[in-house]
Amino acid sequence: MTIFMRFFTKATRNTLKREFSRETTRALIKDMWQHYNELSPGLPEGISPTGQFLMKTSGACLALFYTLVGEGIEENKARQIVADVNWSFIGGGSLLGQGMIRLQYKLSKLVNSDPVKRLDWCLAPLWRFIFTTPPWKKKNLPSDDGILALDVVRCPWADYFRSVGQQELGALAFCGADLKLAKIWGFDLKRDGLLMTGAPCCDFRFIPKTNR
Repeated sequence: MTIFMRFFTKATRNTLKREFSRETTRALIKDMWQHYNELSPGLPEGISPTGQFLMKTSGACLALFYTLVGEGIEENKARQIVADVNWSFIGGGSLLGQGMIRLQYKLSKLVNSDPVKRLDWCLAPLWRFIFTTPPWKKKNLPSDDGILALDVVRCPWADYFRSVGQQELGALAFCGADLKLAKIWGFDLKRDGLLMTGAPCCDFRFIPKTNR
């Protein structure tokens, strides 16, 4: 079992055990990885190692969704379970993970006192080392009126989930995580459109809650 599979299995187990028995959880995880092995050849290739790792996450989330629905779980509930698993996997589902996210923002005060510039400082390493170009692509916009603004114009997660007709799952499990991260940082995130659902871009507008 790869490192990715170990961590995703842990996140899945911790989430499923709140809904199912130990035996059922074990069986669901086994079926999930069987579905994943069937889906993995269809995951995008030729992208950065970081991008490939992140695309494995989308494949595992889709595999879990198919597993849950195949066991008779209603689709909306299955999507929410998958979203909870993904949030746990990226660290936000634990108190430790949320604490680390808050700590990063607190440390940013050593760099700048302006909340928008502090958030920009927090996001910079994510774009440099994780959401790299290609395959992700964004446009920075003037941050007027105390708002951090950027448009994401290319997202492989959106490309993938749209290609398999599971935009709702992608929007909840992946786009929804952005809203949770913004809340931990103390921002409201406003978006009028999502690539995931067919918009030309994801228009991120981070608004400090003190500015409301």
